[in-house]
Parts: sequence; structure tokens; C-alpha cells
Amino acid sequence: MANDNNKLIEVRDLQTYFYLYEGVVRAVDGVSYTINKGKSLGVIGESGCGKSVTAQSMMRIVPTPPAKEVGGEILLHLDTGTVDVLKMTANSPEMRALRWKEISMVFQEPMTSFSPLFTIGNQITEAIKLHIPGITKKEMRDRVIELLGKVGIPQPSRLIDVYPHQLSGGMRQRAMIAMALSCNPKLLIADEPTTALDVTIEAQILELIRALQEEFGMALMYISHDLAVVSEMSDEIMIMYLGRVMEKATTDEVFNNPMHPYTQALWRSIPTIEGDIKRLNTISGMLPNPYTVHKGCPFFSRCEQRIPGLCDEARPAMTEVSPTHTVSCFLYEKSAQAASRAPAAGQMAAR
Repeated sequence: MANDNNKLIEVRDLQTYFYLYEGVVRAVDGVSYTINKGKSLGVIGESGCGKSVTAQSMMRIVPTPPAKEVGGEILLHLDTGTVDVLKMTANSPEMRALRWKEISMVFQEPMTSFSPLFTIGNQITEAIKLHIPGITKKEMRDRVIELLGKVGIPQPSRLIDVYPHQLSGGMRQRAMIAMALSCNPKLLIADEPTTALDVTIEAQILELIRALQEEFGMALMYISHDLAVVSEMSDEIMIMYLGRVMEKATTDEVFNNPMHPYTQALWRSIPTIEGDIKRLNTISGMLPNPYTVHKGCPFFSRCEQRIPGLCDEARPAMTEVSPTHTVSCFLYEKSAQAASRAPAAGQMAAR
């Protein structure tokens, strides 16, 4: 396991709930993970599993109300010491000082990430002005032009003064990345940054993020539905389902030895070019009602390896199957393995 000195951010038992008229949605329900300095964590799962809310909770930008972080810790390890982000008021000067300077974010939709009322240069300059005191207007403008050039925007000295609607989706996303990097953050959160972009532009954006991560030495949290992309972008992968972590391991371990039934089902759903494809594999069943409180594993109703009377009655703990691989499943706990064998043994005796 990594030395404490290498840890950048530790999330412990994070709980973020949405209090709606219809009931309480436990969007993030006891999530824990660590991101080390200069490393990357990929987060995957179906829509509504809590990937984006987890990232927004780290930035303290979840919409309140109706959302509220009701428990847990988000420990950010800085050169000046360790701070618990959840103990800060979302709009406090202390929290504002952390956003963009220590943790920045590339949002999911490039078409709406910028305000249409101000130029690209004005919006990137504002972030720099807030976090780098004493910098002159000329220095800020020169820095923005340099950043726009780094992210591959042509003629940055001219396009710095254009409005967002004057740029294509790919160029707008590049400008968003430039804004996220404007204050040299220690952690960059990329929340499905290639949504609505064509595959050619997507490949360019991904290559750009990889190159900039290496150049700036920052940590990366990459959120996506695309398993292939996550495998290329991440050192570790975390699989989420209904606000909980199902499995967490290094990228090689997750792809070579997926252990949770949900992870295995996701892998089977990936189409291949080998053989005839008559029908794509899907995960059976439907997502449970988000307002439902699950006593046991939330994947129980869709799991092909479920153990009735156990998986639906108790919440499985995160079991360590290797120093870098944990899984939340009773199949890997000794007591569950014994329980699963018992019916088979009884049937053999009856015969």
C-alpha cells in the first residue's frame, strides 16, 4: 500500500443524500477511496450510480438544497497540513481558496461549461485573479494565451477574446481544460469530458489530458461509462453501483481478474469483434427504486450468484483479496463461502 506521504486525498465513508419530495435518494452511501499524488483513479458504473455526485462532493458544489453531505470525511493533504473539506462551509473563503487552486474540474457538458456573457479569456482570467494575488493584467493575459496554446487551440492570442458560442465543442472543451489547469491544481477531476464529442476529437482530448497530467505532475480522477477509455487513463479503477463501491483495484487486476458479479456483468456487456454478434449481452433486471433502503447488497436482485437469506439481509463489507484489490461481496468472505456450499452438500446427502 502507498505511503501516507504519497496520499493526496482520502475519502472516508462519504454520504451525500438528496432530500426530495418523493423521498431520500442516497446518491453516495458510504464511499471510501484514496487518490495518491500524481496518480489516476478511474470511476465507472451505470448512470445514476453516484460517480458525478462523489466528485462534486469533493468540490463542495452539490446543489444544496436538495442535496446534503450528511457524513464522512474528505481529507486533503496539502504542503501546509491536512484539511477536512467537509468541515468547511461550501461558500467560505477557505473552501473557495481550495477550488481551482488545489482541486479543479472539467465538467461533463462542454456546451454549457462557460457563461455565454463573457469571453473565454475573461472567464479563465477570473480564476487566475482569485488564486494568484499580485499578478498583473498583462501577466494574466500572457498566462491564458500560453495555456490556450498548450491545450491545442490555434491562434490563442486571437481566440482568447472570442465568446464560447464562437467555438466548436472540441475547442470549447480544450478551453475548459485550460481553465481547469490555470492555477496548477494538484488534482484534476474529469467528469466524462468527451461527452457530445465525436470519436476523433475524443481521442485528441484524452491524449491531451494524459500529456498535461504528465507535464504538470497532477493527480487525476477520471469518470466515464467507457471501460476502454478508463483502462487507458487510470492506474486504479473503482466500480460503483447505487451509491456504493462494489470493487476497487489496479487497472490490470480489474481487467484481468474482475471479481464482483456486477463487474463481471459489465465486462460481459462489452461487444467484441470475434464471432457473430446475434445479441448484445445485458445485465438482467432493472435498477432498484432509488428511494429504497437496501438492507443487503444493492445488486442482489440482478445478481446471478446471489445467496438468498444472506446477500439480501446483510451489507457485505469491503474484503481485501490482495493488497491492492478489494471487493464488496459475500462470495469472498469465508462465512459466505461456507453458507453457499451448505445447500449443495445437503442435496448430495439426499441423493
